[in-house]
Order: sequence, then structure tokens, then C-alpha cells
Amino acid sequence: MNVLVVYAHPEPKSFNGAMKDLAVESLTRAGHDVVVSDLYAMGFNPAAGPGDIDGERNDREFFSLQREQTAAYEAGALAQDISVEIEKLRNADFVIFQFPVWWVGMPAILKGWADRVFARGFAYLPGRKYDTGMFKGKLAMVAATTGTSADTYAPDGIDGDISSIARVFGPTAPLSAARSSVQQSPGLKANGTNRGMPPARRTRLISPA
Repeated sequence: MNVLVVYAHPEPKSFNGAMKDLAVESLTRAGHDVVVSDLYAMGFNPAAGPGDIDGERNDREFFSLQREQTAAYEAGALAQDISVEIEKLRNADFVIFQFPVWWVGMPAILKGWADRVFARGFAYLPGRKYDTGMFKGKLAMVAATTGTSADTYAPDGIDGDISSIARVFGPTAPLSAARSSVQQSPGLKANGTNRGMPPARRTRLISPA
């Protein structure tokens, strides 16, 4: 199986980094081919805009991201960094999104990755969304950590249900941010994973069952 890990944390020694490393190690040992998009290490540009188009825009008078994405994808004129990530997604059978929950959501660099890489034309079109989507048959998982207790992200917690984080990707499955259909794998969450976590707890949480 071809696996893509989209990893969004600036610190390699973080708990998220440990989870990413463990996923890569375990999946590779099991015989899978694993590719990692380490967004911070890549210096990935999260700002969608006219620079996403390589060459002349479809409409030089008015910029519409969705229309320009569609035209550029069909013409093979999306920016190189987007095209590289699209190719990774196209080849992947299973996608893991690994990130910390910051301000009740994903880091901005990952949101920007979704804005740019889930381009209209590649990831969705009218009539090609959700159960008829372009990613049908792919697997996806959200692996998210928080710096607070599990109670904080309980359904009646002060920050709301942790499952709402996955809803950023859409109501049916993690890759549905692209309004496309995938089979959902069980998500992972780890609460209270800040630097002050006791070493024994950290080891226990990242150790394979």
C-alpha cells in the first residue's frame, strides 16, 4: 500500500514528530511504501492566490481561486509545489494527517496545504463530491494531539467535541475537505501532549500495542 503522511509540526522532537516517526517505521516494516510531506521542513507556502497559477491566468481582470484552479489543473499550469503534492495524493492509497490542535483547529500551514492542493478540478467538481468523489476508494486518518485534557474536548467540554476537528475535512471522511469520497479509518487523538508530559506517559502513548 502507498501511504502519504501529511505532517504539520515545526519541532521534530515533538510528540507529533514521535507519532509521525512511529507511523513511518511501523508501516515501512509492514511492507508499505511511505512518503512524508513535512510541511514545515519543506517551507510549504500556505497562502493560496494568484501565485498558484504558473503562467497566464484564465481571467486577468478578476481572480477567482476555484475557477483559476480548474483551468490551471486542466492545462497543467498549477504551481510546481502544488503539482508535486497532487502527485503524492494521486499515488496514495492511504493518507495520514498528523498535526497538533491549535486554536481549536489545524495549524495554518496544513489548512493552506488543503486550500492549495485540494484544487478544484483535481479534488472535486460539481457532481464529483462525497460519495461520488474523486478520491473514492482511498483511505484517510486524522491523527491529532491536544495540549489539554480529554475532558476539555469531550462533547460537553469547554472546547467542544474533538471530532469537530476532523469535520474541517468534511462530514463524511477526512479527505472530504476536497468534497470527495474516501473510506474512513479510525482516527487517533492524544490529549495533554505538551512538553511537560511525564516521560513514562509519552513512551506508553507512542509504543505499539
